[in-house]
Amino acid sequence: MPPRVRAQASKPRDVIRFSKDTAVAAGGSDESVLTGGPLGDGDRWMIQIFGASEAGTGDGIASVVKLQLGRPGNWTTLRSFGLSSTVAEVSLERVVTGNGTKRLRVVRENRSAAGKPIMAWVEAYKL
Repeated sequence: MPPRVRAQASKPRDVIRFSKDTAVAAGGSDESVLTGGPLGDGDRWMIQIFGASEAGTGDGIASVVKLQLGRPGNWTTLRSFGLSSTVAEVSLERVVTGNGTKRLRVVRENRSAAGKPIMAWVEAYKL
């Protein structure tokens, strides 16, 4: 008789799902911190997906969307896109480790002379 296999329930993962789809003023920017607080000391997070899109104004001037890690006054860009009436998404598969002060944030920059909607999204999970 074959051995019995016992199904084990997997524990739910801590997940960060972020998306923001609002207009950014002409020549302006918008910064959004993704987590409610700093990433815990020694906590490891897999940033799985980072993407963005923008609806252009017809002037051909690209918007810039950045995914950053750090704290106020000390941000490091993990990935960025220049977008002009298009969509970009990457499977980033990047692991970051918290130290009790680091946070993730998304910066959306509109370099155009007219306001326009810029969308950004991120998905990450705790390892």
